[in-house]
Amino acid sequence: MAYETGTTTSYADLLTRIHTFLQANGWTLSGAVIYKGNVFAQLTANTDDLRVKGGQGESGGALVTPFSGYGRIYSQAYGDNVAFPATYHFFVHTNPDVFVCVLNYVTLNCQWLTFGELNKVGIWQGGQYYGASYTSAPTDWTVQFHNWYCDATDKNGHYRAIGLGYFWAADDNNGDYYGNLHMVCDLDGAVGDWIDNHGLQGGPNFNGSFLARDLVPYGPNTFNSQATLVPVHVYASRPDVFCSILGETGHTRYINIKHYNIGDIITLGAEKWMVFPHQKKSSSTLTDGNTILESGNTGLLGFAVRYDGP
Repeated sequence: MAYETGTTTSYADLLTRIHTFLQANGWTLSGAVIYKGNVFAQLTANTDDLRVKGGQGESGGALVTPFSGYGRIYSQAYGDNVAFPATYHFFVHTNPDVFVCVLNYVTLNCQWLTFGELNKVGIWQGGQYYGASYTSAPTDWTVQFHNWYCDATDKNGHYRAIGLGYFWAADDNNGDYYGNLHMVCDLDGAVGDWIDNHGLQGGPNFNGSFLARDLVPYGPNTFNSQATLVPVHVYASRPDVFCSILGETGHTRYINIKHYNIGDIITLGAEKWMVFPHQKKSSSTLTDGNTILESGNTGLLGFAVRYDGP
């Protein structure tokens, strides 16, 4: 595993840095596709965003069997807009292959972008995923971050699924079936099916937040102020409101960040973990399923990435 941090001046510069970092750590770049093992991703830099799409193979520098949806780090953000120069953090891991990028901007804000493969449970085809902080909610919509899902509403109360949280559900009261993370999963269909992290019960969809919602909000330990690192167990919704565990993300954890700031390091024996908010830390705590954080913040909910650095 490897880690890199530095300063980036634009999305185009960030894309170049990602490609260089991954190629130095065993990944292959063919045309616009960066890949290793079963993980294939295509990054596109625009003036206002860095987009990621995933596929199930590569041919002639293009994705094979891609999904139509994309994830992105987006300038017109919930809370404070992205501004450059910004600090980046890159993490790459093996067993399973995972890449995580966290962009830290305007001091206290973060967005993330990732692609990789689950540590799977059971026998099923797939497990490759990709995504990033944002979908495509208009900037005049109100974004809300709940204790296990996110959504956005306009002034008339119409919903749109939106991400923000790392493997957090994107609520889907409007039936648009779209999230900010996408995964290959054949659990209820043909090999090669794509599902995403919208929050409609009965699926097909996935997320890791539902199983963490009762663990993360009630930390940290009042005795020593330490917080538990909670594995990101990913489940898929099934018919009749049942669910199945698909696996876990391997190199990331959920955490209550009450006593931590961006980039803080937690050392557990030989392991180190770097801490981030889902977007922006605030003092808000979550005590039940109906609590909503104030606009522009994601409270004390955060995630940590396995870290190999000083």
